Amino acid sequence: MKPSFLSITIIALLFQSCMPKEQADVLFYNAMFYTVDASFGVADAMVIRDGLVLELGPEQRLRKKYTSQHERDLKGNYVYPGFVDAHAHFLALARSYQEVDLRRSFSAYDMVVKVSDFQLDRNYSVIRGMGWDQNLWEDNEMPDNTLLSKLFPETPVLLRRIDGHAMLVNDIVLERNGITANTKIEGGEVVTVNGVCTGVLIDNAMELVKWPGKSLADLGDGVKLAQRKCFSLGLTGLSEMGLSWEEIQFMDSLYVNDVLQMNMQVLAGSDSVTFEKALASGGWITKGMELNGFKFYADGALGSRGACLIKPYSDLPESHGFLLKSPAALYEASLRVKNAGMQLCTHAIGDSANRVMLDIYKGLWPEDTTHRWRIEHAQVVNDDDIKSFVGTGIIPSVQPTHATSDMLWAVNRLGVQRLKDAYRYEDLRKAAGLVALGTDFPIEPVNPLGTFFSSVVRKNDEGVPDEGFQMNNALSRMHTLQGMTIWAAYAQFADDRFGSLEPGKQADFVVLDIDLMDASEEDLRRVEVQQTYIKGRNVYGVF
Repeated sequence: MKPSFLSITIIALLFQSCMPKEQADVLFYNAMFYTVDASFGVADAMVIRDGLVLELGPEQRLRKKYTSQHERDLKGNYVYPGFVDAHAHFLALARSYQEVDLRRSFSAYDMVVKVSDFQLDRNYSVIRGMGWDQNLWEDNEMPDNTLLSKLFPETPVLLRRIDGHAMLVNDIVLERNGITANTKIEGGEVVTVNGVCTGVLIDNAMELVKWPGKSLADLGDGVKLAQRKCFSLGLTGLSEMGLSWEEIQFMDSLYVNDVLQMNMQVLAGSDSVTFEKALASGGWITKGMELNGFKFYADGALGSRGACLIKPYSDLPESHGFLLKSPAALYEASLRVKNAGMQLCTHAIGDSANRVMLDIYKGLWPEDTTHRWRIEHAQVVNDDDIKSFVGTGIIPSVQPTHATSDMLWAVNRLGVQRLKDAYRYEDLRKAAGLVALGTDFPIEPVNPLGTFFSSVVRKNDEGVPDEGFQMNNALSRMHTLQGMTIWAAYAQFADDRFGSLEPGKQADFVVLDIDLMDASEEDLRRVEVQQTYIKGRNVYGVF
């Protein structure tokens, strides 16, 4: 006599109930978990062990399968893989806690007042600052150092423009570095008016400043504050752009001594000392930090008219901007990076600079599409060059808040027609199949949720413009989330370790109070990070 279906079911249930449960460290439940895996799935619970994801799925099924030492009720919130910033300047953020913030200066005079107030409070031997932007001033004119030199005749003052591609220094800095109105340098400019230095140095001219040097020894507290800031905004990983050899060794020591825990790809700079030493090293991994490539600069920035354009600037017809190195020099250095088996990520803003680097990349990788070499910013890209991202493996690495920060003045640089070639994030995604998203902090705020808002809504903090900026190039919510998680991880060769919530990957995740996939524009403005975890360990926030 054959057993009935009911008896088979009872036997199966009895057998299952007798099976020992698997051991887990923590069960997280009562939340909507976005896995951002290949299926872009959702779950309502997750179990982890030894800092890795074991499984996601229905809470009741996981409770039946696993016994957990601890449980965490996530209070009905929303969970996403930890955000990964594909383009950041972490050490610059650490330094910013010891610098005067000039981002909200309304004039050159207002900037000097901020510097003076800062120095009255700090009394530093060297005054450093960052964030001024002449495009936000009524006269739109580059500043000069006349007042700074009068107020601080013996104290060096170095004030970087918001994009990091220009710097205002006082006379003592010019004098001690031998910089005069006759100083010339390839890929840069010592700005003069009527044959007199204004104190503004653009792009490679900033490298003429050797005195005063920067001290890494005093950055301990700044580094801790910078990491805390990242955690508070859900950042669990980033690509650190263009460090010197001394800075690389400093960062390595922070990981050796467990000062830093966040996942960090470090890209070496291209100065001669750093380039040779990093090439010779071949890269390495120290706990959460991996050195595996280089950050090059093809050109400067649009705001300071250092971006290299195919046609002249609309508001300066005598200038196309400039490359920071010749195409031949860029090719030779790129070839050496390839031969060393390392990654290359190149800053390219203008359409001419993008064309030069895309041609170099395609020439070096005519068949291999797995190299993951990146164009950083890809800010102005001609229609003919968008095609260079198709089927080549070249990754566009872009920063959505640049579009909403620049949109009010970029039309002056490019003109109405050419502006359509700028900030083409959806066009780039379609061509390359992915985009890696970042902030470029501290040039822009340290806020991946600002990245999400700018990418999807294409408005600035004031909700301008009403209809959104060039909405044909807005990214979808799903693609934006992928761009700041799994695609950003892929762009740094880390997608096998983090970037999505899948079995075997690090339990890096962020808990938010709203559903990014469904929230209104107004709710996206007010979203808050509730908790952040790295390898299953809470690093920010408690319930």
